[in-house]
Amino acid sequence: MISPSVPHFRRITGTPTTTDLRNMYLELEQIDPNLYRGKHLMRGRKSRDAVYGGQVIGQSLNAAALTVDEEYLPHSFHSYFIKTGSVDHPILYSIDRVRDGRSFATRSVKASQNGVPIFIAQVSFQKKEADTITHQCKFPNVPEPESLMDALTLMKQALEDPKKQDSLSRRIIEYKYNDIPETFYQIFETRPVDPKGYLYESVGSIDPPKAYWWVKALGPVGNQYSLHRSLAAYMSDSCMIETALMPHIAAGFVPSMVFSLDHCIYFHHADFRVDEWMLYEICSRKAVGGRTYSDARIWTRDRELVLSATQEGIARTREGGSRKVY
Repeated sequence: MISPSVPHFRRITGTPTTTDLRNMYLELEQIDPNLYRGKHLMRGRKSRDAVYGGQVIGQSLNAAALTVDEEYLPHSFHSYFIKTGSVDHPILYSIDRVRDGRSFATRSVKASQNGVPIFIAQVSFQKKEADTITHQCKFPNVPEPESLMDALTLMKQALEDPKKQDSLSRRIIEYKYNDIPETFYQIFETRPVDPKGYLYESVGSIDPPKAYWWVKALGPVGNQYSLHRSLAAYMSDSCMIETALMPHIAAGFVPSMVFSLDHCIYFHHADFRVDEWMLYEICSRKAVGGRTYSDARIWTRDRELVLSATQEGIARTREGGSRKVY
């Protein structure tokens, strides 16, 4: 039986310093010119000792960037999650300097724990180059972030709603509310544009599943744009599978295993800021074979598309069978 009371959640009110963020996402110990160690690891969920995948992405990006000249900036990142990492052991990042060209540089990254690979990535860097042709798709028509509630407030209100006391959506919300590490809320504020979708109250109302979030880093990030890019990479891994699951959970699907299989990022611009409001747009265009596919866009508030991402994930259930909402 689910208790009708709202579970205890200690919301962090303080904001992290630039040093805190750098220690978590940028500080890598150099062992030799092509080998780095990451020791500041964060859980993806409180109930598991698994490292959050977005942090491995961010540290891999930083390790690769440390082996190229500063004039080379990342423009694409392609990666695979091979094995779940643990917060109990440091991660070693081994870099292969594949190529250093006049305009582009390529790096291969292998992340390992206890001698076992857990993650691999290919990163391409480019020297800044003048535009030849330029275009972009239209900025979505969404309300401003000031008119929206943050995700924690939405979950708290849902858990206090007597109409939800015995519902599946309430159990999922309660799990998220209790199991997401407080550290995440020290770093980012998130405001869902569609509260009903976020709370699993809409079935088949959006085809395909789509979500919009306003996001912003809470702490002073400073002017080191490599940190802004790492935080954006971390954040880009946070909601893509969840967007695919939202209408299915509303229709009764109970996930038992959810994790990322791969993650690709394209940096269209390298000098954006994550401590200003950014719109995170996600669309899941296909789910089949126990896998979800989602693509995402990150926009600045002045309507500049700065980052695109794609991801496949695993979504399994112990209940068997399949559910189709569209």
